[in-house]
Amino acid sequence: MKSKINKANEHIHNLFLQNFLVSTPDNSSKLSEQDLLKLSRIFKKGRSEKHFVNYLKHKKLTHFSNYKYLKSLSDARTLKSLQIIEASIKILKLFNSNKIDCIPLKGAQLIFFYNQSPSIRPMRDLDILINESQIDDAVRLLLQNGFFFESKANIQNDYKSSINKNRYDIEHIVNDQGVCIELHYKIFPKSVCSISKVMWDNYEKSFIKDIQISRLPPEILSLHFIYHSTTKEGFDVGVQALYDLYHIFSQKDFDFTKLLTISNKVNLLEETSIFIKIFEKYNKFSFKPEVLNNLYQIDDGILEECTKLLIINNASNHSIRIFRYGVFNLFKKNFKISTLNGEVFYKKNKFEYISIFFKRFRRNIYRLIPIFYKLFVDKSFLHDNLKTVQILRKIKK
Repeated sequence: MKSKINKANEHIHNLFLQNFLVSTPDNSSKLSEQDLLKLSRIFKKGRSEKHFVNYLKHKKLTHFSNYKYLKSLSDARTLKSLQIIEASIKILKLFNSNKIDCIPLKGAQLIFFYNQSPSIRPMRDLDILINESQIDDAVRLLLQNGFFFESKANIQNDYKSSINKNRYDIEHIVNDQGVCIELHYKIFPKSVCSISKVMWDNYEKSFIKDIQISRLPPEILSLHFIYHSTTKEGFDVGVQALYDLYHIFSQKDFDFTKLLTISNKVNLLEETSIFIKIFEKYNKFSFKPEVLNNLYQIDDGILEECTKLLIINNASNHSIRIFRYGVFNLFKKNFKISTLNGEVFYKKNKFEYISIFFKRFRRNIYRLIPIFYKLFVDKSFLHDNLKTVQILRKIKK
């Protein structure tokens, strides 16, 4: 018999799946104040408050106690996104004029090419894929144009640079407005990244006014979102992943057969199958038999757990990593020379490793203490960590 808590959670999950993801939900049943509070938590966790704010306005529910708070959060995210877009245009122009090949990723692709509004799809930072051979040149240009590394605001590009082969990006670069740039040299942390190769082999050069921007086909773009929301982040990105994929899958010429072919090639068929099965189960799309017949077979119970975790996961990415790799292995991995080497992009001398070690040690301790405390006092936190790792192990045997 299901507990009262499980039944309440299932009720909220069903409310979301039945009444949202479409642009103007008109078929929803009357919601109580408690329902609205739980739904607001889902949208806040997924950084998707604008969807819920629009829903509340449409349903004339602006008297809801959290409405003004959610609207202020949404407005702040929109403002931040506009700042990032403004910086993105300058950076892409800069890279254009200096012949640096790059592919903007994730939210930037949706806003530039897939008719998505920055208020509906807010951005936290600008992710750009760049060939490893051009990373040094890209960093030099950014440092010369008002950007700086988070760890060293005044460092110049006359030191030896370092790239960690077991990572996928370099140290974050920011400007005075707090716009964060993540320069990626691959997507998977593996030494050979199959999805990065697919991106470089299939992007198209497009112009927005006088700026040349690399556009990813929707099938490849969706695969990046699928990977990011499952294997990479451990089902911890919230409902924004469902909105992103719903939007991309809705593109007029989206080819699901092509999506499955590429997902198989880059070893993401299991993760892709999860989303297609969720959308099929809740009648968000009608898929052809040849698509459904070529999906990875996922147990109904696992699919239900995946759906719950995608809507709201009480675990965090850092806590999930502890359960995935173990405290000892994670500690060992965090303090390997190769890991320390990738902590900062430019190095002054060997004594910097000592500083990096102690900064990393302090950061890990501050991160671990609240996680272990929460594991003891919050049953839902423990449950979602265990469920997430169980699912990841099953789909990636």
